[in-house]
Formats: sequence, structure tokens, C-alpha cells
Amino acid sequence: PTVQTVEASSVTSTSAQLNATVNANGATTTVYFQWGTTIKYGSSSTSRSIGTQNLNLGFPISGLSSQTTYHFRIVAYNSGGTSYGDDMTFTTSGH
Repeated sequence: PTVQTVEASSVTSTSAQLNATVNANGATTTVYFQWGTTIKYGSSSTSRSIGTQNLNLGFPISGLSSQTTYHFRIVAYNSGGTSYGDDMTFTTSGH
């Protein structure tokens, strides 16, 4: 699959929406987001199948610490292999 991590949106002191685009390239594809305070991430969303669709994805996360920089990326896999989006960051606001 072809993937692109897109800038986070709706960032508050404790939540954000992670965004990405995925092109399944005609194969049944499964996607998930990884995030955390370092490039080791540490948290991930539940995997979900998008079939063979090409999609813009958004995934809301919460329970974040205020005034903290988080890293995130999209991950997608299918019969053609696994693709990782570029690492991107966002910083939560203060209270």
C-alpha cells in the first residue's frame, strides 16, 4: 500500500486527531496508527481493514498530556507488504 501521514488536527491539551491517506493499490489492506512521545511510539490504534479502498483516514486519540510533543505515523499492510508513513509531530496545548 501507499501511505502518507498527514498533519494532526483538532489538537487540544489532552486529545488530537491523527490523519493519513492510504492507497490500497487494489489489495485488501489493514491500517493502524502508532503514536507516542518518542519515535519508538508505544501506543497504537486497533487495526482495521479498509478493503481495497483509497481513503483519507482520521483517528481521534485522547488521554494525552498537556504541553507535550507527540510523534505519530500511519502503518498499512497487505499482500504486497507493509508501508510506514513518515513520522510527524504535534504538540498539545496547555490547560
